[in-house]
Amino acid sequence: MNTFKTPLIELETVQEYCGLSRNVTEKEYNRFILTSQNTRLRNLIGEEMVDDLVTYKDLGGEGDEDFSLLQSNYIEPFLSHDSFVQYSPQSSIKSTKSGVKKMKGENTENSSKDDLSHVSSINQKNADNFAKRMICFLEENAEKYPSYTKKEEPVLRRSIFTIKG
Repeated sequence: MNTFKTPLIELETVQEYCGLSRNVTEKEYNRFILTSQNTRLRNLIGEEMVDDLVTYKDLGGEGDEDFSLLQSNYIEPFLSHDSFVQYSPQSSIKSTKSGVKKMKGENTENSSKDDLSHVSSINQKNADNFAKRMICFLEENAEKYPSYTKKEEPVLRRSIFTIKG
């Protein structure tokens, strides 16, 4: 299993889709993009497909209209929302020499757990919707994306209220 180290989206894309602060640096945020890409995206579309997308990105993203369409309409919004879901709960938490600390800036107020839960929930719903749309698009256009790995059974999210049967 490869770990891809080239983010498929830019920080500006996340800032556009999710309202991420302009003060967040690319170096700081890329780990969230890479985690989404290496876990959730790879599970959705397969390792070979993600590898093809990374190769397309490394080549400058020019020339292949099919990959360009997939990238701009599905991959960018999905990874933006999915990475933001991971980032938002710990955005004010920093690791220091003396341990993990919650940071307070000037003229800011700490977010409550409900606030963070609400932000994560909205972005998780958006990510899930883009994931469903991306899968439908890839399945309808399977001949254009031969490296796409179709899942035999969809991965279902479980809640604490789901009854095993």
